[in-house]
Amino acid sequence: MIRSAVMILAAVFASACVRTPDRSELAKSVEASIAERLPTKISLPGAREERDEVVDALLAKPLTADAAVQIALARNPRIGRSLADLGIEGASVLSLGAPEDPQIDAEMRFKRGGEDPAIELGLSQSLTSLLYSGREIAIGRSQIEAAKLRAAGAVLDVVADVRASFHRHQAALQRLELAETILAASDASFRVAKALHEAGNIIDLVYYQELDLLEQARLARSRAEVASAESAERLAASMGLWGKSDRFAATPRLPDPPEQALRREEIERLAIERSVELAEARYRIAAATDRAGLANRQRFVPDIEIGVTANREEENTWEVGPTLGITLPIFDRGYGEVVRAEAERERAERDYESTAIAVRSAVRTIVLRTDGARARAQHYKQIILPLRARLLEETQAQLNAMQAGVFQLLQAKREQIQAAREYVDELERFWLAREDLDQLSRGRLIMSGERAGETTMETEPSGSGRGDH
Repeated sequence: MIRSAVMILAAVFASACVRTPDRSELAKSVEASIAERLPTKISLPGAREERDEVVDALLAKPLTADAAVQIALARNPRIGRSLADLGIEGASVLSLGAPEDPQIDAEMRFKRGGEDPAIELGLSQSLTSLLYSGREIAIGRSQIEAAKLRAAGAVLDVVADVRASFHRHQAALQRLELAETILAASDASFRVAKALHEAGNIIDLVYYQELDLLEQARLARSRAEVASAESAERLAASMGLWGKSDRFAATPRLPDPPEQALRREEIERLAIERSVELAEARYRIAAATDRAGLANRQRFVPDIEIGVTANREEENTWEVGPTLGITLPIFDRGYGEVVRAEAERERAERDYESTAIAVRSAVRTIVLRTDGARARAQHYKQIILPLRARLLEETQAQLNAMQAGVFQLLQAKREQIQAAREYVDELERFWLAREDLDQLSRGRLIMSGERAGETTMETEPSGSGRGDH
């Protein structure tokens, strides 16, 4: 009988040793999940000294989008927070699968006459919790896998935010360059107008129109300077660089969009296969299914406790024997838990379907936005910009033939620069939309609308009022 009690205790302790991965193992799992979704090799934060060396080396070179992502992975506190959240999730499932603790009872009854007291000792363990531990362990593992995917999604969000901030900063730098060019052209135009006005060759109206345009150009340059500084600060914050925004120099120009249109079918396939949300939903469905099955079993299997008891009624005389306790499911038959578990499973399944629809819809929407921005940018590059350059050449030729005035030449130059600014706007819209599309291809659902138009700013003075003088 004692041997049976020892076997029961051994089974209890063996089943209680449910191992949950530690934080470093969880971080490696997240890193592997992200590596499958990013084209470049990444590594999550290690020792602080190593991170500082990596960051300093990257900041010493002209900053690229990929380098900005590496810096963010080393410094952005959102990365550490997502890993901490994962550790919390892992700790929350430690108790799943662990059986109930055994219970020890002791009783002592004193007798009259000074005789030795009667002693009763008991050890009991819930057998039902041992039977259900396997299913609860499966539920816990599904929850941990879902938590890993949520952490990976948070890291991908940081990657997308950094790359979008980098493209916005590049566009802001180009707009600042164009604003300075416009200011130089307006200043040259005003100098000519001032000389002609002092000679009495133009009226006051034309002179003050040129002065107004010059002041507007100065204001536009000031707005562009502020926008460039703000975009640098936002980029620094997204990389996790506090107070170090002046330490990096980003590559100043947005690249031209590719000539070929995107393949929507391929992007949609990758978005579905790599979707973090869909994979997480599948684990939630698995956990809900296991929970529903567990609730159904618990309805029909009562709580059973087994144990061993030892009594001493007389001196040095012990009686040892097994015990058995059964809970009768008379009042609470567990039907509410079954209904709740089934509802949770159905909700998880509907969430999966709606997420799949949302992913496909997002791919189609953002492909349309990306292709539209690419087509407009190519139109500017192939037609509008060459046309404005030709107009400037023709105006110069007319000026040489004394058929046009110097103000017409300067106006043509301003319009050429304005077309270049609009081209930068379209480039920014394209690369922000492309980043949203890349984020979908990595497996992260994009729910936000178009973001590019919010960052454009007016850098060309409004109104013309110029003619041939």
